[in-house]
Amino acid sequence: MKFFTIKDAMIIITIVVLPLLIIILPDSFTFGLFYLGFYYCLLVFIGFVCVLLNGLFTIYGYLLIKMKKKNQSSNPDTAIIITKNSFFNLRDWTLTSYRYNFSDFFKLLELRKHKFKLHIKVTEDQFDKIIFNDKIRNIYIFGHGSRHALSISDQKPLYYCKYSNYTSSKDFIAQYHCNNGFGKSLADYVVKDQKKHAECEITESVWSFIGIYFHIGKKYREELKKTKKSD
Repeated sequence: MKFFTIKDAMIIITIVVLPLLIIILPDSFTFGLFYLGFYYCLLVFIGFVCVLLNGLFTIYGYLLIKMKKKNQSSNPDTAIIITKNSFFNLRDWTLTSYRYNFSDFFKLLELRKHKFKLHIKVTEDQFDKIIFNDKIRNIYIFGHGSRHALSISDQKPLYYCKYSNYTSSKDFIAQYHCNNGFGKSLADYVVKDQKKHAECEITESVWSFIGIYFHIGKKYREELKKTKKSD
């Protein structure tokens, strides 16, 4: 299993290392400016740009989801689960799922003809209801977790093995969160058909934001290409 890629390194630098430089800036500005001059200022400027872009991604995703929630289906076959996203909670801005590529994502759903309903910050009971609702055939999960678990709250994770005795079958599962570690994915428990299981999207990137962002864009372009060929 691949645990670390160049993309993983990019996100660490972009949203972790450089913003940290901004935090320690007041104590180090004079020293850095005196000894490093132009290069230090350039690094600080890049850090500010990264923090700004992070905020813009978050605001754009938040507004897009708010708009799409007004137009969601009254008879959905698809559940979109987005966890840990309090827009007005500063801590959630550093861990938010709003930065994912929702622009391409909703266009992808349209091409796949998935009628969706959004579920924001679900509880474990709400997650259970989605799983055991046979009308819901497809599930997309955005959030934080591992291959075998999803972070529902700060207190405890939801382990996917909870559904090991699930007797029905879903058509499609996308775990758009970190899928590092061992154990089985949700798709391993609830998608019984092997052909459909092979089409499920269980992303492997440990640092998932950048990886999943590009993954969604790639899936959208592939689906668009298939649609154009069939026309």
